[in-house]
Amino acid sequence: MLSDKLQGQFVTAAYLYLDLDAGVGRYSAAGHPPLTHYTATDEIVHDVVENGLILGIMPVAAYETTVLRIAKGDRFLLYTDGVLEAAQDGEEFGAERVKRLIARSVPVDQLCTLLGHEVNVWTRGVAGDDVTIVAVEIA
Repeated sequence: MLSDKLQGQFVTAAYLYLDLDAGVGRYSAAGHPPLTHYTATDEIVHDVVENGLILGIMPVAAYETTVLRIAKGDRFLLYTDGVLEAAQDGEEFGAERVKRLIARSVPVDQLCTLLGHEVNVWTRGVAGDDVTIVAVEIA
């Protein structure tokens, strides 16, 4: 549907489906930054990379799904590339800063605000791209 309508523009997308009863999550993306997953049991932050083509390039594209084990206290962070690419004096904000923030003991309902604030401070209030952030914690 998109390939004929975007007029040279592109769309990235990602989804995360959490099945709390089964204890699994399913993740897939189309040209989107990796999903950041903090596992509470071992206190490790890692990227989940399952990426297909950005949407709209080809009329038909296949996308794979990664299945993740989830547990109480796990956190997930989805964000646009404007977070990673936010620049200060030529240096990007980057994935490592994102990972440090998700592992902090900040309530998840404040995590998006905190990350957005950190990006804003990093760029001195001049974002070069959109900044969208979604955080989820398994209760």
